[in-house]
Parts: sequence; C-alpha cells; structure tokens
Amino acid sequence: MVRRVLVWAPEYVSGRDPEVHGTFSQRSMRLTAAEFGEVERRIQEVIKEVEDAADPDDPEARLWSLDIVAADDLI
Repeated sequence: MVRRVLVWAPEYVSGRDPEVHGTFSQRSMRLTAAEFGEVERRIQEVIKEVEDAADPDDPEARLWSLDIVAADDLI
C-alpha cells in the first residue's frame, strides 16, 4: 500500500492527477498505556460509524485500505 501511495504521489503533486488517492499521516504522542488504549478504541469507533453510514452502492465509493501501525519507545 505504501508503494502505491509513493508511486501516485508525484502525479498528485504535479497536478497530473488532481484526485486524492492516498495519504500519509504520522504523529508521536506521550501517553500512558491506558490512554493509548482509549485512542485505539475511539479510532475504531469512528471507523465503524463512518462505515455503517456509508452507502456501499454509491458509484463514487472506492475501496480504501487503512493500516495503522503503532509502537512505543520500548521496542
């Protein structure tokens, strides 16, 4: 998936493909394990809400892949 975004990104930046097909977002946060668990829970809640409200038959709908990888500073 990252490879697909990297191949497409120059097309977007150059204006050859004006439609958004991918994103990359990164953030470092100082949290307790419990606080991080809450972040994970809330992310899943938002994803479910949006998924439940989406119309799978909408011709504008596309299949989006979303991978979230997290690691603490102890590994």
